Amino acid sequence: MTVTLKDAEGNAVSGEASALTSSTVTVPNATPKASSRWVDNGDGTYTGTYVANTVGTGLKASVKLTDWSSAVESTGYAITVGDAVQSTSAVVVDNTTYVAGTDITVTVTLKDAEGNAVSGQASALTDTVTVPNATQKANSNWWTMGMARTPERMWRTPWARA
Repeated sequence: MTVTLKDAEGNAVSGEASALTSSTVTVPNATPKASSRWVDNGDGTYTGTYVANTVGTGLKASVKLTDWSSAVESTGYAITVGDAVQSTSAVVVDNTTYVAGTDITVTVTLKDAEGNAVSGQASALTDTVTVPNATQKANSNWWTMGMARTPERMWRTPWARA
């Protein structure tokens, strides 16, 4: 993020990095990157690094120094969901034991690195999710369940062999 400070005459103001704090700079849905600090670029601009955490649209960063009557806002920005990652995603079955010929409901929860739900990936699950000793139930497709947009699909255990 870049903050530009100017005086009343429009001249660049340097040497004010210490005035840029969590109280004076607000970056919605983001947090300062660990060990980062504001860097004075010597031309009235200051650079700080933030990490986008939560999905949102119409977000605006703002700066309001302590002696200002109001904040100055950035243009709007959006934080979107990243790609699904293994470390925050999960696959769950609805029981621990099944009788041959019964249904197994498989729930896949896809999340990005920040824990945001990743939707719209049902087609990617078709060839990537496997259930050992079971086959996909006829006419079963991945569908999205609930507010978390969690895809589920029915599988069927094979009939027991005599």
